[in-house]
Amino acid sequence: DPTSLSNALAATLSPDPTARAGAEAHLRAAEASARGYGAALLSLARTPACPVSQSAALLLKGLVLRRWSEEDERHFVGPEVE
Repeated sequence: DPTSLSNALAATLSPDPTARAGAEAHLRAAEASARGYGAALLSLARTPACPVSQSAALLLKGLVLRRWSEEDERHFVGPEVE
């Protein structure tokens, strides 16, 4: 959900360490669920008026490098096979 991701990304910029920790946990859980996470990040990153578009773009870049790029095998996480 782009709205909850946007709120979590905004909270990662908070000076309150508790708010940041909660937001980071939310983002990790969202990535682990993989239900539209990449698409939601792309949507936020492509909206220049969105105050967290740069944060979304950086997370999307990291997601792509971890999930679809075998160039850096130290961090590569292959697809899950069920």
